Amino acid sequence: MAYVGFDDRGYGYFDEGHYLLFSEDNLHELLFCYVVQDLSCLPDLFDQYISQRMDIATFKLHDCPGGDVAIDQMKRVLIDAHPYYRHEVREVFIRAIGDYFNELLLYSCYRQDGTIPDFSEAWYVERITALLAPLLKLGDTYPSDFYNEYLERTGGNAYTAEQPDDEIETAIYGVPREMPTGFSREIRTQREIYNMLYFLLDIAAPGLETLTTPQRIWLYGNIVASSGSEMTVPKSLSLKHPTLYQSRHDYSQGVEHSRELDDKFYPLYALGKLNVGRDGIPADMEETFRSAIEHAREITVNKPYEEYRINNLRQLLYLELWSMLQDKVMVRKCRHCGKYFVAANRRIAYCDRVDGSGMRCSAIGSQQSFQKKMASDEALLIYNRAYKTHHARVRKGTMSKEDFVRWYSEAKLRLDKARAGELDVAQFQEWLKK
Repeated sequence: MAYVGFDDRGYGYFDEGHYLLFSEDNLHELLFCYVVQDLSCLPDLFDQYISQRMDIATFKLHDCPGGDVAIDQMKRVLIDAHPYYRHEVREVFIRAIGDYFNELLLYSCYRQDGTIPDFSEAWYVERITALLAPLLKLGDTYPSDFYNEYLERTGGNAYTAEQPDDEIETAIYGVPREMPTGFSREIRTQREIYNMLYFLLDIAAPGLETLTTPQRIWLYGNIVASSGSEMTVPKSLSLKHPTLYQSRHDYSQGVEHSRELDDKFYPLYALGKLNVGRDGIPADMEETFRSAIEHAREITVNKPYEEYRINNLRQLLYLELWSMLQDKVMVRKCRHCGKYFVAANRRIAYCDRVDGSGMRCSAIGSQQSFQKKMASDEALLIYNRAYKTHHARVRKGTMSKEDFVRWYSEAKLRLDKARAGELDVAQFQEWLKK
């Protein structure tokens, strides 16, 4: 369990002690990088890990389990995708394995020909413990927790693959129709968030750009009505903003800053027990109160702080997108790199990311637009060549700056006439050669 708090500068992600673990500003670069991260290798690596520990057809455990290399590879993929995984990767792995094992049992018992024999809690716990072994810590109750989840889902009923599908669908909700895959929750989350960006916020999405935000929400909500488009998260409206006294990633500085604030406001705690609105500030507190007011002037946030208790990345990103909708953020895909970015206005088509050549997409885009424009504008093309030739003469000293300015003024006038059709392009080209 963790907390995410939003204000007009972005959000902060806190642990249970309200220590800031990472933050995202209003450029939302973490989100945009996450949706294009390649997670396609995760199911294969997951299968590799599981198969080294257990035969998924017979549920027989292997004497020499392995797969730690696959775990390290999966961790790197996830951590590269979003900083959330850097802090929650153990819990994410445990949940992925537990969900997969329960799905596999359901599939094997109720869909597959040749079901496994009746199993006990001890049989279940032995296998899930073997699969979770590299991740478990002393005192963890995850094996029993997943067993209880399985019982709750099945209602303790025993069905077999020989029964008709309609009986299974009635008795147990969500029995998988196909062999389950690992990390399906993470891959599904990425796909859902990418779709939300496209349907709700992308100002250049074909066919959607003319709809209002409420209309786009209505459209998307009906499209995904059956795939978990709703979310419930506990919300706290806090009058004490954690990011104002937690100092980013430096715990010692954060503690020191918190103590300084406590010392400053301790003399004013008694105001909470008085009716200040009726009686005013006591005389012996006026100086301290004025000092606190000056400190408050340093606070630059313009939006009340809102905090949510969350359990997974989907909740975090869903809330981030929801805050972007409320703030009327405009996003679009960069025409050069293809990644989403926050657009200050609808005319901007390129982001400011730096590509492999060391140039910004916006600079490359401007060059490409100019070159494309010249390719379709013969008059501009020949003018640009002549401009470079005359400018080179100035640098070499064969043409004075005064003569260049006179030539430039006349050339611009003739260019405008040529582009307007008032001057033949061939005549314009002959004049430029003089």
